[in-house]
Amino acid sequence: MNRLTVKKLGSLLVKRSDEEYKSPCFGCDNIGVCNIKNGEVCELHKAIEKLAEYEDLEEQGKLLKLPCATGSILYKPTDRGIISEYIVTAISSCGGRIFIGWKLNSGIYTNNGIYADEIGKSVFLTREEAKAVIKKEESYG
Repeated sequence: MNRLTVKKLGSLLVKRSDEEYKSPCFGCDNIGVCNIKNGEVCELHKAIEKLAEYEDLEEQGKLLKLPCATGSILYKPTDRGIISEYIVTAISSCGGRIFIGWKLNSGIYTNNGIYADEIGKSVFLTREEAKAVIKKEESYG
């Protein structure tokens, strides 16, 4: 991971170049608005602190990047040339993998869900992607 923030000697610094880190207030138009010593910081400083928090979580393996959200629609082409449509009902982590629970909205064949690494292979985020797979398979047939 290429960090944009770093903490040194209790201060939060922002990456300016490959080897240079400076205070987030360096060159900031909000000088005078921030009062870091009294714990009052501007919105830009708060955003940089939040970014640092997310970078810390990512380094610790505690930040998940989900391919979709609950309520999303996923599309699965079937061997009959039909596109089944599923509504995402739950997302969980299982054995280091992300499991997506779903319910059949339209189409055929149902199961409890898939692992996220199937998205883009056998299950798709758009109907167009699923149609393209069916067309590709039909051209081989």
